[in-house]
Amino acid sequence: MAEESPPLSPPAEESIEAETDTAPEPEPESGEPAPETASETGFVCGSEERVRSACKGLHFYKEHESRRYCVLHYPDKEKSADFKAALDGKLNNKDFDFRGVWFPDEVDLRSFEFSADADFSNAQFRTNAYFDDATFSANARFSHTAFSADANFNLAKFVEFANFSEAKFGAKARFLAAKFSANAGFRDARFSADASFCGATFGANAFFGGATFSGDVDFSYAVFHDHLRFSGTQSFGRSSLDLQFVRVEKPDRVSFHSVKLHPHWLVNVDPRDFAFIDVSWEWTAKSIEREIQNITNKKSVVAPSPACHSLRSARRKRRSEQPL
Repeated sequence: MAEESPPLSPPAEESIEAETDTAPEPEPESGEPAPETASETGFVCGSEERVRSACKGLHFYKEHESRRYCVLHYPDKEKSADFKAALDGKLNNKDFDFRGVWFPDEVDLRSFEFSADADFSNAQFRTNAYFDDATFSANARFSHTAFSADANFNLAKFVEFANFSEAKFGAKARFLAAKFSANAGFRDARFSADASFCGATFGANAFFGGATFSGDVDFSYAVFHDHLRFSGTQSFGRSSLDLQFVRVEKPDRVSFHSVKLHPHWLVNVDPRDFAFIDVSWEWTAKSIEREIQNITNKKSVVAPSPACHSLRSARRKRRSEQPL
């Protein structure tokens, strides 16, 4: 394997960095409503100004540490019943602006269809979040979002841009058999536990520049149709990367820049056209014998995990049942 190759220079319109770095995330994007006050009575929510657009139509709920909040942004679990009523109201009205919202309980939005832009940027999920089999028909924004418990996006469909830049995954992050039809941005995201993209499909650019992985990362059986990028000296830390049987449509657009890799992470994948730029292979820490042993010990060398296999089968079945 070559350890260096010329840097990639994709066309500007194909660059996912152009998608994620165009403007600072906290600022409202072009065409979006500017932050508003929560009601016409003079109440202004104590949340940060950039997320107050989610308060529209809501009144003062309670004080917390001398600040007055609406029910969506009030940062305490005691609001559960009132919060659910407000959440259901927004969903029924197809208002998917959840910027900075403090979710106190388990969120179950499995199979939900977000027919317009869904904005969860700066939101906080205190318990498990389930977006399995959800459809995001427009942009999905989870930038700066904090998941304190498991984040589940298995079989989710992202039709437009999926932005998870600087998201914090405090527990397991599951994107098994998820489908990203447009760009997927995980710039500077932090994965504190295992992350699985097993069987996921990336139809455009997939950018993980600056992401930090503290647990194992599974991309086995994933499909990449365009750019795949990892960069940053702390990208993987002590974790492991699994790329077994990954299918790459344009292998010359896969790049690893300034990361630490181990050869056994690339078992059952053809990396000959990948770009390895300033990669450290850690040969002083891992001998050839230990690399061979690691390959022998990999439990999923032949087949994906049962969960991944089941979800991939379900996706194939749905595809076959769709009318021509």
